[in-house]
Amino acid sequence: MDGKAQEQIALHGWAVIAEAAGERLTAAERGALVRQIAARAYQHPDGSRRRYSRGTVDRWLRAWRRGGLEALKPSPRADTGVVREHPELFAEASALRLELLGRSAAQIASILYHRHGITVSERTVRGQLRRAGLHREALAAEPKAYGRYEAARANERWITDVLVGPWCRIRSGCGAPKHGIRG
Repeated sequence: MDGKAQEQIALHGWAVIAEAAGERLTAAERGALVRQIAARAYQHPDGSRRRYSRGTVDRWLRAWRRGGLEALKPSPRADTGVVREHPELFAEASALRLELLGRSAAQIASILYHRHGITVSERTVRGQLRRAGLHREALAAEPKAYGRYEAARANERWITDVLVGPWCRIRSGCGAPKHGIRG
């Protein structure tokens, strides 16, 4: 997530908690106000409508008091892009995709489950393959070989067309009629 998106989310969080961030409110007034805030739906910067729990609003208020707008910015996960529990399965998922490019993330997740007994979600497989550049759009954009007769330079491979004539039973040669009639 870039800095502009983080700032938009921080400003959105401030817009949600602004009325409850006043210094002159008593604890009871702030609690009632936080409950009202939690009951409403808000337009998130990504365009969706969201409701926030009372715990989330309280956490945002504490963050605001501790560090202002900077504290309301979302922090990136330290393990983003890493398969946390079983990193060895990602190498196998990549090999499965490269083995058969049309194999879906759901099929790969199913194969991993049946081989190892470990459930890996389809979404996790799809995300890991996308980060590694092994998603279908990227693989479809690579140049393809069009047949077995493709050559790197001229005269490297030759193609021929040979017609084999009919088989003849007569010993005198194949010039005689096919049905054994002699002249």
